[in-house]
Amino acid sequence: MPTLSRTAVDLRGWDFPHIDPHTPISNLLDHISQESSWSHFHEVWRFYQSGQFVDLSGQWEDWRDETQFFNTPQQPPTGWQAGTQIGIGEALYRFTEIFEFASRLCLTAAGDDVMNIKVVLRGLKGRQLVNDDPRRSPLRVRQTAMEEFPFERDYERALLTAKARELALEPAAEFFERFDWTPGVEHLRGWQERIDRV
Repeated sequence: MPTLSRTAVDLRGWDFPHIDPHTPISNLLDHISQESSWSHFHEVWRFYQSGQFVDLSGQWEDWRDETQFFNTPQQPPTGWQAGTQIGIGEALYRFTEIFEFASRLCLTAAGDDVMNIKVVLRGLKGRQLVNDDPRRSPLRVRQTAMEEFPFERDYERALLTAKARELALEPAAEFFERFDWTPGVEHLRGWQERIDRV
């Protein structure tokens, strides 16, 4: 548990992985795990003695009807339906959080000289890629017929720790291509740079 507390990433006010102080952590034979559910954040993770970390997170756009701020329920936007959208910022920031977390984890006893990062986004078919940053222009309708997007690569420790954010742009760009949106790495980097550094 101390390892996760030290390596969790908090770039936008909600840590990844989320370590919920109000929910007990399960200590099992070869791993610890925790489930958490609050507002539109739903997550379960497992951290194995081998160093493997597995996280399953809900797509927050699918839980807008459960959103709360200051413990006050918020109404979802007019016409909202679960499973119909995925935000550019949300996807890009999650890839960034994953790579930042991996870069920190690889410097602990759980890390290794080569780190494997595997990300799978499921339930994509028919979703519309949307601009979730009100400071940017909306996109024309862009959807995908793909059910899931898998990405897996091995990274050397030195490269991962030196260029975590840069490396996160690769899977993000590949993901957006599946929606026929190719903004270019520089555009994504500019968007990514809006994330507050910890």
